[in-house]
Amino acid sequence: ELIQLHPSVRQFRVDAAQAHWRCGDPARARQLAESVLNRANFPLPATPNDFYCDGFANWFLGRQANADYDFERSGFPAGQHYRFLIE
Repeated sequence: ELIQLHPSVRQFRVDAAQAHWRCGDPARARQLAESVLNRANFPLPATPNDFYCDGFANWFLGRQANADYDFERSGFPAGQHYRFLIE
């Protein structure tokens, strides 16, 4: 519902993807991840959180090199890397 109410917020899509992943629905998590990276939905990342969200989306899609690049650009602490949150 948050995605429908706030379609322009990347964070909500990434949060929903995490929930689906943890609930055993990786296919839906990947669909949400694809929507985050779709430039028709969101522009190129510009803020630390944008980079973090795009990186998380790349992580869900198995694009670890892209995910690591985005994570580095986000400036988030190492302990918040995606591998600690979904694996």
